[in-house]
Amino acid sequence: MRGVSETLAGRVAYVDMSGFDIADTRPSSFRTLWTRGGFPRSFLARSEAASFEWREDFVRSFLEREIPQLGFSIPAATLRRFWTMIAHFHGQVWNAAEFARSLGEREGWFYRTHAGAELDLLIVRGGKRYGFEIKLTDGPSMTKSMHVAHEDLRLERLFVVYPGPKSWPMGERTEAVSILDLPAKLEGLK
Repeated sequence: MRGVSETLAGRVAYVDMSGFDIADTRPSSFRTLWTRGGFPRSFLARSEAASFEWREDFVRSFLEREIPQLGFSIPAATLRRFWTMIAHFHGQVWNAAEFARSLGEREGWFYRTHAGAELDLLIVRGGKRYGFEIKLTDGPSMTKSMHVAHEDLRLERLFVVYPGPKSWPMGERTEAVSILDLPAKLEGLK
């Protein structure tokens, strides 16, 4: 707060708030959460166009007003190009570290071998390793990467999260998990 001459120490309480996540919304609305994000005004907008407009305004305000207040003097247009470049370079909405934090983990790891086998997220809970692979397909199947990750990392379980309606066993210690069942599955790991 600007213009306040007295200390507020001991008289202020802070509440850390994040955006909506799958546990805050109906599991069946995961596609809306995926495309609109967790900001309430974006997620709850009356249409895709209204949500997009809100996000555009948010980004512009953030780049033109908030970043300069932190002492950075980079032009907003340059920052916007940088953000766009990073988004295209990574090409993902998925944030493994954020997902791991939602499970109460301090860290989540991305796993990749020199041969190209990879795993989207690895967490360790109670000395056991759990792998997560995210697939945007109606019928995920076992891949060579999954077999390699299972063997190399000695996973307790591998969860292949996908947008379909049902979960099912895919193999030994591997399960296709519907995004609709994900909150309950994660709760079971705690």
